[in-house]
Amino acid sequence: MKLRLLLTERCNRNCPGCCNKDYDLNKLPIEMDFRTLEEKEYELIMITGGEPLVVPDALYKAVGQIRKRTTSPIIVYTAKVDDIRITNWILDIVDGLTVTLHNQDDVISFLKFAVFMNHYKQPKSLRLNVFEGVELPPFKYEKMWQVKRDLVWKEHCPIPDDEVFHQYSSIMLCEGR
Repeated sequence: MKLRLLLTERCNRNCPGCCNKDYDLNKLPIEMDFRTLEEKEYELIMITGGEPLVVPDALYKAVGQIRKRTTSPIIVYTAKVDDIRITNWILDIVDGLTVTLHNQDDVISFLKFAVFMNHYKQPKSLRLNVFEGVELPPFKYEKMWQVKRDLVWKEHCPIPDDEVFHQYSSIMLCEGR
């Protein structure tokens, strides 16, 4: 089982098909121990938002707290790779990134980030989701990335059968648990 973990509702975008508009996020179960109902660790923890990189300090703290409770791989889902200093800081503590290009404006900052990742010191899981209508030219380091092209917004954003969608406990962030 995989865990999709909402860190924050904050976002620097207003995407027309944003999945968070389909959910009452306040009613999501709060995750605090990072184990499935069968008491096994999740096979993967996917930190999402909103946009996790608009709250980098909270993201860094949350990953540190999650690491104390599990050895599950942690992947951050983001569209915000324009500040390489912050992204590098987060990359040092996670197992990978899934970057989503929602519109054409995202391409230039992503291409700069891809060059940076070519020189990154540790291997990371790198996935790239490209929405329909976004023109991504072939780029030198494309082989490093698992690329999905021509994504479309799905109405009601169904959660895959092998995932659960929970929210991160703000109590843990505030109290440093």
